[in-house]
Amino acid sequence: MIHALDLEAQPLLSRYLSPSRLAHSQRVAHTAYELAIHWNLDSQAAYQAGLLHDLAKPFSPSTLPHSISDSLTDVWESYPAVWHALVGPAWINSLPITPLEGVLEAIYWHTTGGDCMSCLTQVLFVADYIEPQRPFGNRQMIAELAQSNLQHATLAVVGSSIHDLLRRGLPIHPFTIDCYNWVCGQLGVSVSKSIIEVI
Repeated sequence: MIHALDLEAQPLLSRYLSPSRLAHSQRVAHTAYELAIHWNLDSQAAYQAGLLHDLAKPFSPSTLPHSISDSLTDVWESYPAVWHALVGPAWINSLPITPLEGVLEAIYWHTTGGDCMSCLTQVLFVADYIEPQRPFGNRQMIAELAQSNLQHATLAVVGSSIHDLLRRGLPIHPFTIDCYNWVCGQLGVSVSKSIIEVI
């Protein structure tokens, strides 16, 4: 069935993504697929979410072939790295492809995270960070964490993202703060502290 998803998505991926971005998306898809199997989730949906998650990445508000609201144009101005995730689902929904259940939600949250993330959404969020060619120094540690506790890995990813944004002096999207607060609330102070201390 993975091959069927590849065949359906391939024309869109080849049309809109550069070879390097396509290769990244395929790695994320395989990573998400393996995580979904490990956690007894819908592996086909995880795979499709990985394939499609960056489909809007090459575009800006003026080039995206889909109308967007003024508020999403404002997101581009303040958080350009986040923008593609927020506009992607509506645009993908207009394309000749059938997203599986939960895929568009996972794509929407894959850069910022959010509060009340489904397990599938967490799988894509983590897979995008830990795919094998990511250069992050803590990638392997978080990949191992994802095998033992998905929420722990989600906290490690969002905590690492916040730390990196602070280090670079970049603004943090409110959804990312929501994600951090939600996961900490789920895990409790002592567990959250132990994870944050090691990333």
